[in-house]
Amino acid sequence: MTPLFIYYLKATIALALFYAFYRLMFDRDTFFGWKRALLVGCIALSAIYPFIDITSLLTHSEPVKVVVTYYVNALPEFVVNAPQQNSWWHIPDLATAVWLVYLAGVVIASMRLLIQLSSILNLRRKGAVTTIQGIRVISLPEKIAPFSFFKWVFINPDQHTAYELNEILAHEQTHVREWHSLDVLFSQLACITFWFNPFAWLTQQAIRQNLEYLADHRVIHSGFDSKGYQYHLLRLTHHTAAANLGNNFNVSELKKRIVMMNKQKSPSLSLTKYVLVIPLVTVLVVTNHAEALAKKVEKLAPVSKVIQAVSQQAELKDRPTPLALAKQEQSQEVTLASIKKEAQNTEMQKKNVANENPDDEPFIVVEQMPQFPGGQNEMFKFLAQNVRYPVEAQQKNVSGLVIVQFIVSKTGVISNIKVIRGIDPSCDNEAIRVVKAMPEWIPGKQKGINVNVKCTLPVRFALVDGSKGAKEAKEGVPAGGVVVSAKRNVPDYLSNEVTRLGDKVPLVIIDGKESSTDDIKALDSNKIKEISVLKDQAATKLYGDKGKYGVIIVTLKTE
Repeated sequence: MTPLFIYYLKATIALALFYAFYRLMFDRDTFFGWKRALLVGCIALSAIYPFIDITSLLTHSEPVKVVVTYYVNALPEFVVNAPQQNSWWHIPDLATAVWLVYLAGVVIASMRLLIQLSSILNLRRKGAVTTIQGIRVISLPEKIAPFSFFKWVFINPDQHTAYELNEILAHEQTHVREWHSLDVLFSQLACITFWFNPFAWLTQQAIRQNLEYLADHRVIHSGFDSKGYQYHLLRLTHHTAAANLGNNFNVSELKKRIVMMNKQKSPSLSLTKYVLVIPLVTVLVVTNHAEALAKKVEKLAPVSKVIQAVSQQAELKDRPTPLALAKQEQSQEVTLASIKKEAQNTEMQKKNVANENPDDEPFIVVEQMPQFPGGQNEMFKFLAQNVRYPVEAQQKNVSGLVIVQFIVSKTGVISNIKVIRGIDPSCDNEAIRVVKAMPEWIPGKQKGINVNVKCTLPVRFALVDGSKGAKEAKEGVPAGGVVVSAKRNVPDYLSNEVTRLGDKVPLVIIDGKESSTDDIKALDSNKIKEISVLKDQAATKLYGDKGKYGVIIVTLKTE
């Protein structure tokens, strides 16, 4: 699903929940001012809440295991492409059709609004500006129901008595003074944007209805007789509305207006239930990032052993020599036997650094990381020649990222291969098959000794359109078969990844200096020693806000 489709889906669900909540909790209240703010706020919150990001508040909860396994030791992502078969139900074509239908609806709804605005402007031109009881109005000769639009009040004075004119002007002046037309216009724009959402239209109806309740309430509290005012409204039911966009004196559902005028005022204690809107908004914002939250609590292996291993290595590296220890503690009584024993222990730890853990648990971070024979360029060549997009996955339109975790042993043999993030059994098994087929690696080293090291390899399976697939097939890939991305050159791969990110450009660090994406494209792959990719919290923790879209760290070979 495209991001735009997801946005509209979230906004639609939110507006549906808000409207249901309003009808259940607040529809019968007489707090018309509070209801006005609530209804407008429902539309505004539904539109903006999908953009609210709370993941930055959760940076402290990222497990150490995730950082170490996914980012420090992750190999660059490899992309596998496959041609998409063209047909009348082809997903991109369907998405385009849906988008065109949506745009057509927006155009029609916009034209409807423009027609309503033009009808009001036309009445303004035909009407004569006059003053009634000190209030400027636009007098119309037609037999229409009185209405207002912003500061304009439209009325036919000949149709009403002086007392009725007082009631009408009190009602319409409320609309004018409190800018009710802004609410109406805002709800109209929401209906244009979400014309397919029935709850947008229902919310608009509730807004207009509540504005009439509010104006009726002002009239009654101005000293006019309630019964006489209600009879006046009944006499105007046969008058047609001149403009649906305006605030009409007699709108539909007149029965509800009369019921609300006779309703007993809601107790002040009922205002406290408006606080319930806050938990509803909180739930929406949190569920908006459910995937990110799930990653934070993803069940992973215990991190205590990882921390212990790293601590032991740091302790071993920083452990003072016997001479330094003696100098440091020269103020204390240190026997020659204790110094000798310490030296023996240090020497023994250096010789057995690979066996620091009783179970020979693989390292996560070592001084020299394991390497595919020939380097990363050769690894990409191997993957490009061996990875195949499963036909079953293509038929089901399956695509996404598979992350394979494995251990490179002291001898370079790959073992303990498993998928820690999968998308489909066929793609998962293909990724495992290719890793199993790899030749022996150059093992990692710690203190000059070969050790077991845990690594991860991201493999992305991506469907491409038929034209691109056909073009690549002509370049040597069997037609109708699997198209493997030609991203075998590391700088080209990184350049393509930067292009794929669009305006979300990652931070680029080359040999410790901040660089641009153009510098990546100019790199010679033969001069690259190592590439590290940091993502999400691991990137922002080290580089702050600059790393919010990821960090690409390139280390060049020394001459």
